[in-house]
Amino acid sequence: MPAAPAGSRPNLKEMTYGNIEQPEIPGQRQRLSGVVEQALDQAKAAILETEETLRDNAAHATAATQKYVSRNPWKSLAIATSIGFVLALLIRR
Repeated sequence: MPAAPAGSRPNLKEMTYGNIEQPEIPGQRQRLSGVVEQALDQAKAAILETEETLRDNAAHATAATQKYVSRNPWKSLAIATSIGFVLALLIRR
């Protein structure tokens, strides 16, 4: 492959494949596009399912925490104070 003149952009097809023409198989782009779209749809569905599961888990955790705190207010206050004290000690160092 001859050197490109200074300031000109190289031909990417020539850099990748040389001067060999790569024939396109009929319908190759459409098939690949379909495969990619299917993979994206599956990924989106998995993400939505995970999001729903996380929301459900967070809602259950919130409800359990509220229930515990309402039944044990002084114990909850002591736990929160202890955690705050330990964090303050760690931050000061």
